[in-house]
Amino acid sequence: MKNKRWVKKTILLGLIAFLFVISACGASTENSNQAPKMDSNMEMDRSTSEQEMLNTVATSGDAGKANYTEAAQESYGMGEVPTDLPVNQMMIYRGNMYIEVNDMKEASDKLLQTVRNTQGYLVNSSMTEDDNRFYAHYEFRVPVQGFHPLFDQIENLSIGKIMNQNQNGMDVTEEYVDLESRLKAKKVYEQRLLDFLGKAEKTEDLLKISNDLNRVQEEIESMQGRIKYLSYHASNSTLDIDLVQYKDKVAPTATTWEKAVDGFKQSIQFIVDVFTSIFIWAISFAPILLLLFILLIIVWRVSKKKIGISRETRNDEENNQKEN
Repeated sequence: MKNKRWVKKTILLGLIAFLFVISACGASTENSNQAPKMDSNMEMDRSTSEQEMLNTVATSGDAGKANYTEAAQESYGMGEVPTDLPVNQMMIYRGNMYIEVNDMKEASDKLLQTVRNTQGYLVNSSMTEDDNRFYAHYEFRVPVQGFHPLFDQIENLSIGKIMNQNQNGMDVTEEYVDLESRLKAKKVYEQRLLDFLGKAEKTEDLLKISNDLNRVQEEIESMQGRIKYLSYHASNSTLDIDLVQYKDKVAPTATTWEKAVDGFKQSIQFIVDVFTSIFIWAISFAPILLLLFILLIIVWRVSKKKIGISRETRNDEENNQKEN
């Protein structure tokens, strides 16, 4: 009898333990299913709020624009709102050439005509002459599409020997895009100031808004000027060319025989120059040389006289000793 009661109690306890385990697993499963539902609802709420905010700014007219501009100014500075602009690479090219030419006039004429053929033009030029050479400097503006081919065209002119040449490029894309973005934001801020100026009634408000408006307009003009400068120089490259012709030197494109003859002439001329320099030096210092010559004669005669007296004295002494 006791064994039956013990078996019943054991079965009852087992059932209770089984029901408790089932309940715990069910609660755990329910909690795990509810968690992602809550996260999903939160994400949906957040997306909905952001969309409503964007719609409010887009449909609120001038008030929405003013709020957006004011918020952007607080984040990025006075009117500096970043914008997405199409980016085209902008390069400013500058090059220079140093050419030793055969004939200065012929070289200059050919060079100017070649640059004109590429739709380029002369900005400034200068020419100088000294005892040894003719020298000319030219600064050209050349459309960027004809800038690089122009170097080959000048080389093919055969006006002389190119001693040095180089081409340099500077990428101003980032600066240009930044200026465009800032300019767009400044114009938005300028319009806001104009709106405030039309609504202002107090004198002090008018003065303050006018001062701010003048400052912003000056900044806009400065940005526009810089943008024009970058655009112009990105479209028109700069080329500096120096030409030099030596007067007493054979042409750079001369033959070997002509160079040898010229070398012989230069050697003869060097000898003549040396003797000429000695002659000029002698004539220039003739008074000093004459004075030195006179002094040397006086010193020589005095020395000779002293030597003669010394010899006579020595001979007298020798004769006296012989007589004694």
